[in-house]
Amino acid sequence: MAESIKGKHILLVEDDQLVAFTVEDMLLYAEAGTVTVAETVAKALEALASQQFDAAIVDVNLRGEASWPVATELRSQGVPYLTATGYGEMVQHDLAGTLLSKPYSMNQLLTALSTLFEPQAIQPDQARQA
Repeated sequence: MAESIKGKHILLVEDDQLVAFTVEDMLLYAEAGTVTVAETVAKALEALASQQFDAAIVDVNLRGEASWPVATELRSQGVPYLTATGYGEMVQHDLAGTLLSKPYSMNQLLTALSTLFEPQAIQPDQARQA
């Protein structure tokens, strides 16, 4: 499970410093290549404009500001992401990625991240075109 994030470049969008430090430590312990932490939408968008990421973990609510612009940019760049939230299944939005409910354990985090790197099944229409 941790093998799937080994060497990966992860964007962590989280406004709570304690949570950000804890998750960053979890990811680095699991041998992520780098973790870039952004505590605001603006900083996350700056990071996305200047760096390439393999995946992201995006908190829905950043000090009262919704992080949907970050999710929009991640989708436009084709970067898979987890949507971290304390609101659980109440998050109903087209941009909500794979939900990761807070609080979460290291095992839950790594399991959710590993699903982002699983190869997608080839659809029958895609197989005919190949």
